[in-house]
Amino acid sequence: MVIFVKKIMLVIAVMVIAATSVFAATASAWGEPPPLTVACVNGEGPDGPIGNTPVPATLYFDGGSVNLSLGLASLLIDSFDGKFFVGIFQETSSVVFLNGALNPDDYLEEGWSGLYTVAEGACSVELAGGGDRNFPMCYGTGANSIFYVNRATAISMWANGAKVPYASTKQVTNYAVGNHRLTCSAGGEKPTGNAVSTGNGGEVYTGSQGLGLLMTNPLDYTWEIS
Repeated sequence: MVIFVKKIMLVIAVMVIAATSVFAATASAWGEPPPLTVACVNGEGPDGPIGNTPVPATLYFDGGSVNLSLGLASLLIDSFDGKFFVGIFQETSSVVFLNGALNPDDYLEEGWSGLYTVAEGACSVELAGGGDRNFPMCYGTGANSIFYVNRATAISMWANGAKVPYASTKQVTNYAVGNHRLTCSAGGEKPTGNAVSTGNGGEVYTGSQGLGLLMTNPLDYTWEIS
């Protein structure tokens, strides 16, 4: 990782005491700790909470975003105890990760993110209704590349990056939920902003309710595309 040291000697002293408090958003010859195999990030983006998101993930702040890789997650856990802010560093106008123990007002331009936390291990997923059922998951990128697995397997697959099928209003596939067809290929369709239950009923939820369900119950609900 790049550690900022040029032109900011008054700041770097504080950074050293704080266990090197700013990292650039791109890798460099400084190297990284061995990457994690599974990690989960939570936090506060500009549009609201980011809950139980498996890494790799895109993290947002006002005016920008940065990709969090498993290698970066490992470094942030090792150096910052997994707590950090994302924003534009005042001295270099570069996107950085800032030690969560510091006051971002002192280092970052206006518009920095809320506090993010990243930890090793799979994200916890709470399933709607609390009951067991089988869940559709994608094993490939074809429209019908879908199979149903039990709850424990679905959680493990999702935490390791597997996708939940979309619910299409137009495609014809082998897997129906209500008035929708599940597909692992969006084709030319786009998300409508609605959430569709992945259960047999295929109930549709709109607006903030639908977005909330997609965030908190990512196996029970999926994006409607059309």
